[in-house]
Amino acid sequence: MIKKLKQILVDSFSDEKIQNIRYDFFRYGHKNLDFATTAIHGIDTVRFITNSDYRYIHFYYQEMAHLGMNVANFYMECIMVSGARAQLNFCPVSGVVIERATVNLYDNTFFLNIPMWSAYDTPGRLTYVQKGNDVLDLIGNEVSNGDEMFETCGFFDEDAIFFDTLKAGKRPKDDLESALQSVEIADCIRNRYPEYYCEK
Repeated sequence: MIKKLKQILVDSFSDEKIQNIRYDFFRYGHKNLDFATTAIHGIDTVRFITNSDYRYIHFYYQEMAHLGMNVANFYMECIMVSGARAQLNFCPVSGVVIERATVNLYDNTFFLNIPMWSAYDTPGRLTYVQKGNDVLDLIGNEVSNGDEMFETCGFFDEDAIFFDTLKAGKRPKDDLESALQSVEIADCIRNRYPEYYCEK
């Protein structure tokens, strides 16, 4: 589903910039000491969809010490290098497992419900609305490579592209350096930093 959204954005909006993206990343029962290691996937997904690094982030933390050490909701208000604004909401002890994105461009809005682990939003949905009219409404199994969790959640394509590139004797597009910013941001969450700046 994420790949389909990205394909539409690249094919149809090459000159139009994303204005805003909201990403909701909810789980239940995640009282582990370090939810930042899970949250990094949402941080990466926003970078992928916007095709941009983060320039500035202000973090807000809603600590819930009564539920366990380091248990907290955390929220990111972001400015991307592209100029897009992003809001990421991480709630590890909510009542549902979902990852949802809303992407706004001029006169165009996309709603993406990712089918995480055969959970609430399975099989996933991508809706595209232009000037108040539905343009596209896709159900996840219409665009997936199969019905297995690793196919519907997007892991298969990611791994297949990586291994196919290596088998062809080429260097993968993404490397450790391209992943570094997401690791830095996850570390900010882990250490409860209030802000993050990118000097690039």
